[in-house]
Amino acid sequence: MPLTFPEQFRVHGVEAVFRQAGIDMTGKDAVYAIPVRSRTTGVAKARLCVLLCLVSSGDGWEHVSITVRDQHLRQQPRTPLWSEMELVKQFFWTPDDAVIEAHPPDNEHVNLAKGCLHLWRPVGGFVKGTLPPCILVGGTVQDRNVRGEESVDGEANNNPSEKGFAGTDGK
Repeated sequence: MPLTFPEQFRVHGVEAVFRQAGIDMTGKDAVYAIPVRSRTTGVAKARLCVLLCLVSSGDGWEHVSITVRDQHLRQQPRTPLWSEMELVKQFFWTPDDAVIEAHPPDNEHVNLAKGCLHLWRPVGGFVKGTLPPCILVGGTVQDRNVRGEESVDGEANNNPSEKGFAGTDGK
């Protein structure tokens, strides 16, 4: 399935700012601000923060760049946690879609934004057999549930569509 767009989190009116910066925001390319409660290392209580997502597609790829900001957008962005990246994947693609985070060779690496990670998917999806078997990557969903891995909000099996807002139970 192609990218999906959670319109309830779309930020309107930013297209002109991106155009001035030379970033093409035509078509479905857009910015999304997804509020989440997230627990970072060394912090006992989950804090409200915002996943800022710039969504684009072109040159045969679907792309979402993600940074994490505090709820008031005052602090410097931080690099998203694995659980936050999984949540973004849930919002923009279906459960059956595979997406990747790429690490290019050093001589091709470009870093335009501190604390920003990217998810990529070829338009039309990956060709069968181009991704490693899941057992080599980290096991299966059943293995993860057995290990009791937590989601962004500290609950197993986070389903953002059933929450008050992304990654929380609305409490």
